[in-house]
Amino acid sequence: MSPQDDLFETLREWQAPPASEAAKERILATVEEEMTQPGFALRNWLPLQLLVAQVRVVQSEIWLASLFVMALGAWLAISYREGASLVLTLTAPIIAAWGMALLYNEDIEQMMELERATPVPSSLLLLARMTLVFSFNVGVGTAASSVTQAFLPGLGVGELLALWLTPMALLSAGAFFLSVLTRNSVLGGTASMCIWIAYHLFQQDMAVITLDPLWITLAAILAAAALIAIEVRLAWEGI
Repeated sequence: MSPQDDLFETLREWQAPPASEAAKERILATVEEEMTQPGFALRNWLPLQLLVAQVRVVQSEIWLASLFVMALGAWLAISYREGASLVLTLTAPIIAAWGMALLYNEDIEQMMELERATPVPSSLLLLARMTLVFSFNVGVGTAASSVTQAFLPGLGVGELLALWLTPMALLSAGAFFLSVLTRNSVLGGTASMCIWIAYHLFQQDMAVITLDPLWITLAAILAAAALIAIEVRLAWEGI
């Protein structure tokens, strides 16, 4: 008989040793534990992990400046009752534009060079930082509008939000675009601020701000989205 036949004969005659009760219980306990675990854990969600990780990357001055300026804006709005909507309409988009502009400078550009070696694309990390700063400014602006409405019941929170929310998106995108294009965050923030102030200086009535259809059209939102897509691409390429 050849060695191969001996091997086949041995395999046919082999019997598995009886499993102990303790081993069976361990296996069943492991399977039951895995089956009872939730299929989705929020803490393991990649977008949330990226946002939490990028909080430490964003300059702390951006958070503090947004809080201080919006608190000052709310105080001025409450004090200057007739021009409350004007104060918030000017303040919220400008502070958001400055925050977005300061996200890109020489230090951030050097950091993005290091981020290119990470498994996560640097463009995705940049988008996470932009999302954090913009969302923070929206939250602070909403809080300021709510506080103002509490002291001035004649103004509606929804009305105040409509005055500055869409302009905030467009001006923030424009400020960041100029910062990436010129590598000058001060230029990006200053240009957006001047554009927004000049827009209101040419209004016929400074005391009553009416919602211009320009800011509520789909074109404004699409323009902001297009600018964000272009600027992230430019930042990723490091022009």
